Amino acid sequence: MNIDWVLVGACLVLSAIGVATILSATHTGRGLGLEIKQIYWILIGMVALLISVTLDYRRLTDRALVLYVFIVAALVYVLVLGPRIQGTRRWILLGPVQFQPSEFAKLVAALLLAKIFAESKRETPHCRAGL
Repeated sequence: MNIDWVLVGACLVLSAIGVATILSATHTGRGLGLEIKQIYWILIGMVALLISVTLDYRRLTDRALVLYVFIVAALVYVLVLGPRIQGTRRWILLGPVQFQPSEFAKLVAALLLAKIFAESKRETPHCRAGL
């Protein structure tokens, strides 16, 4: 694993400052609230970081088209059957967690485009200078 520990440390310091800010802005003396939620999300983000560092991106590019079809299906589901929250349909509700497929669609679209461009570059013959 090749991790930039200085960057991870800087992110953790900024996250701690964010939690302290939330605590000072919302502290009422009646127990813990938003700061605990924020700490949970920071921990989930750290787990996601570890997972993404261990994944081989070449395996993802091999499955880019399947991921794209899946995410388009999720977007159509949200458009047609998604719950209306504050007048919009953007979320898939999975118990206590809300999932917004449009955010993952950005990543999958970038992955698919990278695969398409990489394959087209391999197939394109090199032009000679002067032509």
